[in-house]
Amino acid sequence: YRFDFGVVVPPDIANTNCMIIWGGNPKATNKPQEIAIREARGRGAKLIVVDPRITPYAEEADVYVQLRPGTDGALALGMINVIIKERLYDTKFVKNWT
Repeated sequence: YRFDFGVVVPPDIANTNCMIIWGGNPKATNKPQEIAIREARGRGAKLIVVDPRITPYAEEADVYVQLRPGTDGALALGMINVIIKERLYDTKFVKNWT
């Protein structure tokens, strides 16, 4: 989720081809998001789950990353390192807006 002028803006699941659920379980906590995820999976969207617990989504994930509790920060830093080294970000946006 993002925060924008005090309004919570949900992820755009309907228009994505790959989802990451990181330490959450929408099947148990967010019925509208569960429905959107099910529809996205039905049209072929990939699912990556990062969670120390084996959740229902972890069991059906295309990629399940079962980290030890408290180590997800290291994974995030590693991902950022790859994104920067391989220039997998919008360089024009970063140059103009940061």
